[in-house]
Formats: sequence, structure tokens, C-alpha cells
Amino acid sequence: MTFSLSSRMPYPGLRSFRREESDLFFGREDCIHTMVDRLSATRFLAVLGSSGTGKSSVVKTGLLDALDLGVMAKARSTWRVVDFRPGSSPLRNLAHRLMEAERPETGRNFSEGDVDLLRAFLLRGPRSLVEWCSEGHLPDNANLLLLVDQFEELFRYQDYAGREEAEAFANLLLESGRNAALPVYVTLTMRSEYLGACALIEGLAEAISAGMFLIPRMTRGQCRAAIVGPAIVCGIEIEEGLVNRLLNDLAAFAPWDDRSTLDQFDRLVRRADQLPLLQYCLNRMWVRAGNESRGEHILLRLSDYERIGGLGGALNAHGDEILATLGEGRRTVAQAVFRALTEGSTIADAVHRPTRFGELMAVCGGDEPSVRAVVDAFRAPGCNFLSPEFDPKNPEPIRGNFRRYHPRESDTAMEEYVRMARARGARRAAMAPIEGSL
Repeated sequence: MTFSLSSRMPYPGLRSFRREESDLFFGREDCIHTMVDRLSATRFLAVLGSSGTGKSSVVKTGLLDALDLGVMAKARSTWRVVDFRPGSSPLRNLAHRLMEAERPETGRNFSEGDVDLLRAFLLRGPRSLVEWCSEGHLPDNANLLLLVDQFEELFRYQDYAGREEAEAFANLLLESGRNAALPVYVTLTMRSEYLGACALIEGLAEAISAGMFLIPRMTRGQCRAAIVGPAIVCGIEIEEGLVNRLLNDLAAFAPWDDRSTLDQFDRLVRRADQLPLLQYCLNRMWVRAGNESRGEHILLRLSDYERIGGLGGALNAHGDEILATLGEGRRTVAQAVFRALTEGSTIADAVHRPTRFGELMAVCGGDEPSVRAVVDAFRAPGCNFLSPEFDPKNPEPIRGNFRRYHPRESDTAMEEYVRMARARGARRAAMAPIEGSL
């Protein structure tokens, strides 16, 4: 991404929409009103869906904007949002974000020791957060929203201590949502395949069942709005032929009315991957058009779409470009990094595995310069294959943003693989008559 970095990005690519991008978020209006009503009724909203269906975007952009606008009539006038992921230390992550959310009003800086003290306080019992709010940490005119993104991370504990903290964290959320004295609301996003794991914690499955909202698939008309709406807001033009081609290719990738006998799980995965691929292609075209416009009006053309490889080829083509800039010597490091960030044997059962930089280094034999080069290249502005975005000092674990990309073998390695496969086939063919005569 080389043209003005201050230019507003109409399409986020592989990352989620952000809270300040509500005016770019189209096609989910019906979901937002339903979620507000459910959160108001239960104080515990669980937004579920497959990976890639837009759970984080619809909550962080759509739901939060609706709350700020006062759509929930019975709530207080302002919202204090504590947005975080559980990770491997859910209570510490909650304590850190609680103190960050309070800092703009108190003007007081805090240390890691302060975070540890608050974590210890939260460990005292399920009502500890309510007690903390009652001690003056929540203004009289404010609601507190605990927004737990990627709640499924809670179930990745490795030992007894991790399980104990996960249970304490879940009980804290449940009790905070049930409390009638203070306006504390809980919203979480979670991959739907983890729903069964919630039964491991007493009361959690019942709360999720009462407050569940399953993200529906976007219709063709809603997808059209998601394409055209941001272009209008950002003052760019998009050819009608390109819009129709995108919608047709989305339908070919995962038909809206598909009654075929193909594997049902594969169909669900393809439907979930439609939105990330759409946003990625639009982002890629916008970046290229901006680089070539030289400050003039940006027009997205059908020819731009074909040039980047279309819905089926743009992702791999861009990944190969990034690998080429890193050099052939770092291809194996890139493959090891992406393998470490994903669990599962196929695209259908692939699960993102957040991994700290030190772990990635260990997987790659301690080659820090190469690992850092790979990670920073794939999370640079305009790429978003990995997150968080480019920040070498960021202590957060590295995450993959999309399961359909994995660095491919080099041409030499692929040729060798094909040669060996053909040799194995020839040996099997030669042995067939011998085995048949036994």
C-alpha cells in the first residue's frame, strides 16, 4: 500500500470492521435491531456463527453504534465498552481493559502491578466485578458493556489452573449479567462449533441459549449493499459490470439456493468464507487503483478484478507477491509460521491458533530475523493476512485472519513432489500384476 496512508479505506480486507467504521458497514441492519432487543431483554448476548461470517464486525461496528445512538431506550445515556479477547489469561485481560476504559475519566496512569491487583480482586468471587463497579468505578450515567470477542479462546486451557481461571471468568460474566442493581451487560462472539463446550461450565449453556443470536447468511441484495455502500461513502466509483460479476462469482463459490448433494460441511464453510473473500478482493482493487490514480478519481473496473485473479485467485496471488519480496530462502519459514497459526487438517476444520512471537521463533529454529520479516510482511497495512497490524512492540499473540491461505511450495519443491508421486504411481502399477497373482 503506497498511496496516501491517510486515505480512508472503504473495504477492510481480511480484518474486521472497526468501531469508527459504522458508516461503511452495510447489509446487516436487520441483525443489529434484533441483537439490541435481545441484549436489552437478557443482558447476556451470545453472537454465534462460523469463522468468517462477520460476528466481530456486526458487534463492534453495528451493535456498538446502535447503543451509542440510544437505540436501547431503557439503558443509561452513555456506554463504557470493555472490549477484549480471553486469550490464555482471561481475568488479567479483563482487568487490563477495565483499567484502560477507566483511564480517560480518571486521568491516572496504571502499572502492571495495578493490573495484577485488580485481577486478584476479580478472583475473589462471581460478584467481584459488581462490587468493583459499586465502589465508584462506574459513573452514575453510564452502562458497562463487557464485549468478549472470540470467546472460544476460553476453552483452550492446557492445565488445571487454566481450567479454574476459565470457570471463574465465565461465572464472573454470568453473575455480572444477572445483577439487577447495576447496568452491566455482557456480549460475546463465538464460533458456533464451540457451543457444546459451553456445557462444561455450569450455567453457561443456559445463558447462551437464552441470549443467542446466530448470524444469518447475507442475501444477494445485502451483498450488493456491502459492495456499493462504502464506495458511495468514500467517493469512489465502481462499474456496474464489476458489481454484477462479484455477485455472480459469490453465487458460484457458494450458491444462495444450493440443494445439491455435496458435502454439507463444505457448503457451510464456503458460505462462511464468502464475505472475507469479497472484502479482500474489493480492498485489493482499491489499493491498486489508488496507486495508479495519482491523486485522481478512483474507479474500480471489471478489468481490475480480472487482473488480481478474481474471487478464486486473488488471495494466493497476493500471498505469492509477498513471498517473492521476502526471498525464496524464507519460504520455509513462512510455511512454518502459517502452520503454527492454524490447527486442523483441512480448510473445513481449520481453527486459528493465536501464537506468541517467541513460540513462532521456536518452531522456526530460533531464526528471529526471518520470523519477524515474515510476520511483519503479512500483517503490514493493506495486507491483513495476520494480525495485530504492524507493530513490532505489540505483545499480543499473532493470529491468522483467514484459513484459505497457506504459502505454497516453491516450483522446484512442487516439481520434485510431482516426480515422486509419479514414481510411486508407476511402482504401484508395476506391482499390481504381481499382487493379483498371489
